[in-house]
Amino acid sequence: MEINFTPQKKDIILIVDDNPTNIKVIVDYLKALNYETLVARNGETGLKRAHFSQPDLILLDVMMPGIDGFETCRRLKAEPQTAEIPVIFLTALASVEDKLKGFAVGGVDYVTKPIEEAELVARVKAHLKIQAQKKQLQAQTESLKQAKTLAELAQAKAEAANHAKSQFLATMSHELRTPLNGILGYAQILKRDPATEPHQLDGLNIIEQSGEHLLTLINDILDIAKIEAGKVELNQTPFQLPAFLKGISEIVRIRAEHKDIFFNYQAFNFPNNLPEDSLPIGVHGDEKRLRQVLINLLGNAVKFTDKGGVTFKVGYSEVHALEATQTPNSPPPNPLIRFQIEDTGVGIAPEQLEDIFQPFQQVGDKNRQAQGTGLGLAISRNLVELMGSKLQITSQLGEGSIFWFELALPEVTDFVEIFHVETQKKIIGIKGKMPTVLVVDNKLENRAVLIDLLSPLGFEIIEAADGQEGLEKAAELQPHVIITDLIMSEMDGAELIRHIRQSPLLKNTVVIATSASVFEEDHQKSLVAGANAFLPKPIKADRLFEQLQQHLVVEWVYENAQSKTSQIAQPLVPPPPETVSELFELAMGGDLETIEERATQLAQADEKFAPFATELRGFIKRFQVDNMCDWLESFLEP
Repeated sequence: MEINFTPQKKDIILIVDDNPTNIKVIVDYLKALNYETLVARNGETGLKRAHFSQPDLILLDVMMPGIDGFETCRRLKAEPQTAEIPVIFLTALASVEDKLKGFAVGGVDYVTKPIEEAELVARVKAHLKIQAQKKQLQAQTESLKQAKTLAELAQAKAEAANHAKSQFLATMSHELRTPLNGILGYAQILKRDPATEPHQLDGLNIIEQSGEHLLTLINDILDIAKIEAGKVELNQTPFQLPAFLKGISEIVRIRAEHKDIFFNYQAFNFPNNLPEDSLPIGVHGDEKRLRQVLINLLGNAVKFTDKGGVTFKVGYSEVHALEATQTPNSPPPNPLIRFQIEDTGVGIAPEQLEDIFQPFQQVGDKNRQAQGTGLGLAISRNLVELMGSKLQITSQLGEGSIFWFELALPEVTDFVEIFHVETQKKIIGIKGKMPTVLVVDNKLENRAVLIDLLSPLGFEIIEAADGQEGLEKAAELQPHVIITDLIMSEMDGAELIRHIRQSPLLKNTVVIATSASVFEEDHQKSLVAGANAFLPKPIKADRLFEQLQQHLVVEWVYENAQSKTSQIAQPLVPPPPETVSELFELAMGGDLETIEERATQLAQADEKFAPFATELRGFIKRFQVDNMCDWLESFLEP
């Protein structure tokens, strides 16, 4: 293809020569042809101007002070930014060896001195033409590459889109799960604190339920990809239905109050008008998936309702009500329970009823769409179908919508006994020698959660802010167990675990890896590196205790309802006066760390001092040093 040399923009030519006369002659020749010229008096300046201006051609003198033309050219070709700029040498050197040297360092041509105008112009035009053709060829090649890439992307569009979506959602999940570790962690810690009042427990329960709900959404938002691939499985377990419904209702009620609309939860009224307490206490089903569906549906109802409110109805279906009247003493083995959400919101147009169930598809007011991902209804419909039902809807534009589905949730008759036994097992300490735990995490709040969770039980805690510090402290202090995050600067958790397993001194140390990452490969990576166990963040206290018991073989001290009542009713038993006096001196000096150690030693030495130790820890946790001093002094008075 013929190239048109009437330039759309002026070609830029850099002249590098230490002779002012040569420069003036060359500039005059080139300006007459409408080229733009730049000048440099030595190699160093020429390199800088070439980098900055990116000329189309360089005319380079060979014999210059400082770095000569050959070295200047070599450096130009060594840098990616200037490597493709053609270089024509200007020189009086005419030997074959000199010319070969110039070509060897990257030059494309020679113009010998004294410079002839016709020769210079001809060579400049020729190499600019070659350069233009080269650029055009590169552009065509790039265009072909792009076309090929687009074709390949089109062929794998669905797979690539799903992968990118999952990657993004997983990354965001990691960022959201990290602060949730602090929220849920301290909710668990405060609920375990004996000083927490009953009304405070109610608030902590709501915080924990709301946090668990947010965590469920974060985790389950990845399920759309699994659903589409047919990889989602149900996890059927017994759960307490009234508490389950109450927890959901409290979450939604708060949202409704923020919008100044009403929210009602009530028994489902069918022809037989079954009372609310006819619902079973315990049922068997996938609690996690059912919660996800109901929160999605109720959340949408609140979001799209500005006046009136939302009503959540739960009860036996009409089919069950009919069978119950026919055989009152023999309820059906798998009764259908209906979940129905009614709202007085904006409603949905008939032609959009199917669109709302498409992934990432949102209809209606654009301002409302910004409040969600567009995944909720798509996931909900698929999950309801997976549970053996069908999500149904009736809606009238401007008046509201009704969503409902019916599930077979078999009753668990012995659920009350199971629930009673499990709720009694509250761990309040450990027997025997205090294990040492090294907590390695680059986030202070994550370390604080584990410290406040384990210290009151008697564990001795060491902290490290990254893998390198953790390795040094592990070698120095030899803890019984290391709990390490995986994603850290300096040295990450997987590398730390590998170093521990390669160390003759530490190779048998118990290591528990933790991470807010949702990637299965991160889990596997920690186990391959040598971790004994993996715990996802937010860390659940019960799962942590299970792993510690399994790998450290610790013996827990449990609190039951009777011992808790007796401890509250009985007066505190102080230790001997000399011990109290020592504690008082430590408190006056502000040595809280030593006081906490003494409190643990007292509780382990004799059970009767456990309430006294608990009070000490309470003062420490609340930083009430003055109150602690007064309290200890009261035991020293005659």
